[in-house]
Amino acid sequence: MSVLVTGGCGYVGTKLTDALLSRTPHDVTVLDAQWFGNHLAPNPRLTVLKHDVRRIDDVDLSAFDAIVHLANVAN
Repeated sequence: MSVLVTGGCGYVGTKLTDALLSRTPHDVTVLDAQWFGNHLAPNPRLTVLKHDVRRIDDVDLSAFDAIVHLANVAN
């Protein structure tokens, strides 16, 4: 199973991504603008895309079996 986590570099996203990688066999892709950095540990099942969620149309969402939307846009 392939999971996309938007906002995966934030506090909640990092915790969720770590849990998915440590407790499931799923491949995880994180989509995050990384305004505050990326604190995710390297993992062969993890792909991190530095990308703004406001341009989500640039991403092929059909490639994922599940999407967890945690991103927000701060103003």
